Amino acid sequence: MNWAIKEIVKGIPLFPYLRETLAHLQNIADMVVVSQSPVEARERE
Repeated sequence: MNWAIKEIVKGIPLFPYLRETLAHLQNIADMVVVSQSPVEARERE
């Protein structure tokens, strides 16, 4: 699976307004972002 993600998944943008939403909520709520993507893929993207 890690190989497939590394080879296939490239240049996929974040969800629209994700950064703005997280920035707005950081002082309002406790948040956790959960991802099953390998660390390498998250850092690359």
